[in-house]
Amino acid sequence: MKQSILFILLLLVIASCQERKEKVIDISEHTPQSDHDYNNVDTIQTDSIEGTLTRFQNMYSEIAQVRESDARNFLERFRPDSSENYIWYLADGDSLSYQRTVFKDSTKTKSAFFNWMDHEDISYFGANERIDREAMAILYTDTMILILKGDVDLKFWEEFFIEEEWMDEGDYWIKQRKFGKAQWFVREEDEFKDLTDL
Repeated sequence: MKQSILFILLLLVIASCQERKEKVIDISEHTPQSDHDYNNVDTIQTDSIEGTLTRFQNMYSEIAQVRESDARNFLERFRPDSSENYIWYLADGDSLSYQRTVFKDSTKTKSAFFNWMDHEDISYFGANERIDREAMAILYTDTMILILKGDVDLKFWEEFFIEEEWMDEGDYWIKQRKFGKAQWFVREEDEFKDLTDL
């Protein structure tokens, strides 16, 4: 009797020590899969872009390629009516980010802009301080905020905005050279005046 109990216990110990094979379930067969190839970066050739981007290329022949940016624009948190976010690559290898955000009314534009200022740690409106390491330009109108960063030719962009008639609608024009400090301009009647002169 003792031998049979020992034999049963020995079988139980051996059975419990044996390696168990777990069944692995592959759920990829049961979940929906995206057809998008994330390793392939989509680029947009400039000749296929309508509107502003085409007009820009006609004025500035140095542009080599335009790509729609995947990065989220901070201003998109404030539910704009539309948002354009592009990276423009120039022939010399430099690049420029272009973010144009349009809001329903001036209240939403103002709220988004002042939140953006807080996000960028700008101490006060009109502060003579560096906003970014890169050169940048910002045009603020009643319903639009346009931000350029990177290889920004400030004189060229001012001329381009005048041609697009955006400067006529602009309330504020902020520009900063690379590693420089921001200059803030406010519309007084028909022209922009430096805030530090007022």
